[in-house]
Formats: sequence, structure tokens, C-alpha cells
Amino acid sequence: SIQYADLPSGWGSGSENDELLQLNNEEEKETLDEYVKRQMSLRYRRILTASTIDPGTDIRVYPHPRRFPSCYEFADPDRLLYEDTTFVVVDKPPMLPTQPEPSNYEECCPGCVNLLMGPFKTIEGEDVARPLLCHRVDSCVGGCVVMSKDGNGQKVFSDLQRQRKIKKLYLAVTKEPVPLGMHVHWMWGELNARG
Repeated sequence: SIQYADLPSGWGSGSENDELLQLNNEEEKETLDEYVKRQMSLRYRRILTASTIDPGTDIRVYPHPRRFPSCYEFADPDRLLYEDTTFVVVDKPPMLPTQPEPSNYEECCPGCVNLLMGPFKTIEGEDVARPLLCHRVDSCVGGCVVMSKDGNGQKVFSDLQRQRKIKKLYLAVTKEPVPLGMHVHWMWGELNARG
């Protein structure tokens, strides 16, 4: 019988086989809420090549993935700020995720840089399959993103961050002057409220 990939065995098709499966799995009964909670806690593996999937394997398919049109701003060669044998530094446009979204592996900083500015070469002269992120920047933020051509560059950058040898500078553009005083992020407002 056909089993739905997004529901536990015995759920979804309404056939008599489902009833037999339920009888065989009496000790494994879980509610739909328990099943959903368990599935949300799983870490899914992204499959990027043609693969055979075993029957009963849970899979996620996104028929309508989130799209990020700002990805294609990397077609402008001026967005490549720096490149050497190890690092690539780009000017990430706002509204583009630094890391891949669950539904869209390609339209993110490394994917778009590789597609529109690559291929990059390693120190040995080999093509870089996809640049590796050295740090993250929020999706809504634009600015410099450092990527490495290999795992060693990532490690070096991480060590420099840990030793606090990298200085980050953030500039904000506002419509009106910012009032003087302490500004507390809305997420932490209740924790900092004076009672």
C-alpha cells in the first residue's frame, strides 16, 4: 500500500491496510500533536542530487519556495568587494538571506555569488563548488559578507573572530533623528523594565 510521507504509518489513506497497521502498532500510538511536535524537532538533511528514497521516509517538498529577487543584484560586478586566494568579500543586498532558507537552497548569498560571480578558483587552481560562509548577516540587512573558498579559510576567520581581531561596524539610516538615551530591543524590553 502507499504510505504518505508526511504522516505516520496508518494515517491518511483511510484504507483497511491502515487499520491493520494500527493494530500492529498498538504500543507506538501517538496523537497527531505528538507526531507534529516530534517532526518539528527533527533535523532534516537537504538532498541536492538525484537519490533513491526508502519507502516510509519523511520528506519535505516545497511546491512554492520562497523567492528572493535581490539575489540577482549580484550580477553587478561592483558587488564583489575583494577576492584573494582564500576569501571572497561581497556587498550583500538587503532582503537576501545569508544562509539557505529551508525551501530555497540557491537564492541565498553563497548560492547567488557562486551563480552570478563564479566560478572562483582555490589556491590550487580548482573550481570552488560553492563559497563557504564565514559569518552571518540578517536577511533585511545589506553590507559586507565574508566567504571562504575552503574550510581552512573558514577556520582562520573563526579564530580571528574568537580572538576579537575583527571589528564589525554597523550603520543605520533613519528617517528622523534618534533620541538620546538607552535603546532596548523590543525582545528584551520586559526583562529590562524597571519595577
